[in-house]
Order: sequence, then C-alpha cells, then structure tokens
Amino acid sequence: MGWMSRLFGRTDPVDVELAHTSELLDQLLLKVRDGQQLDEEELERAGAAFAAYWEALSEDRDVEENTDLWPEDRARFYSEAIKLTALGHPSHSAWHYMSTIRELVLRPLRRRASRHHEPWIYLAAIQPALVRGELNQARLFYARIADDPFLAGLARQWAFDASMNSAYVEERALCESFLENLE
Repeated sequence: MGWMSRLFGRTDPVDVELAHTSELLDQLLLKVRDGQQLDEEELERAGAAFAAYWEALSEDRDVEENTDLWPEDRARFYSEAIKLTALGHPSHSAWHYMSTIRELVLRPLRRRASRHHEPWIYLAAIQPALVRGELNQARLFYARIADDPFLAGLARQWAFDASMNSAYVEERALCESFLENLE
C-alpha cells in the first residue's frame, strides 16, 4: 500500500507513524543529550510510538518478523529502534548487540550514509559493521561522529557492551579491537 498511497495522493500510515515516532524519539534524545533523565511516562510514550510504527509497518508490508522487511525498511526500523536504546528504554537496552536484524542492515545504512550526512546513521551502522566483520568500515563510521561526544560515547559504550555480551566470539574480538584503536 505504501507506494500506491503516495501515487494516488493518500496518506501512507507507515510514513505517518514513522514521522511521529522519529520526531518524538529525536525530541527525547535532545533531552538526554542535555543530560536530563527521562521519566517513566516519556519512556512509555517512546515505546508506544515505536510499537505503533511497527504495527503500521508490519501490517502494511504483511510481515510478522522484522527480518522479513525489505532492506530499506529494515534499516529505517533498526535506526529508530536503537534510538530507544540510546534513550535507555528497558525493552531495547540490548538492540545494539542482540537484535536479529543488525546483520542485515549494513548495506542499506551504508547506502544512506553515502548519500546524506546523517550522524545518527553513522552511529547506527557501527555495530552492524562489526557484527559483519568490517572493522575498517566501523572505524570510518566512527570517524564521522568522533567530534560529537554524545554519539561517540554511545558508539564506545555499545562496542564495549557487545565485547562483553555478544553471542558471537568474532564480534566480541572485533569490538575489543575497535575500542583499542579509538584513542
């Protein structure tokens, strides 16, 4: 329905939910960047918005699992999901090293990063690059955000988390190597 809706000038429910979710998460990320702690209500609103986005997306694309999404949808979904991780949402605290789609999002994230300067996309692509064994690619993405203390801090924390908790031995080793060469 997505492209047909746009073709005939109708509002696409996926685009509406994505815009709402992204706007809310970005507003909350600004608060976190400013050192403010989010309260339970804000975290609940963030989780509910993301759930509504997933509901619209899965219904429109007729999928039950996020791994069944088309690559661009998967990458967009993943980049929004890790915003919840950055916010400290309890249901998404391990997305950067446990989500099943992170191995599948590197190529579309890399395409998007090559077309647009979007620091969040560079951050989102670091762990997928590491899980895919692309240490140099992860370093290049990190270099694009190294001057942003908030994003660089998340990248380092997430690589540390994965080095300690990933189910993949290779990813743990790559994360350790990634962290050793940052400073």
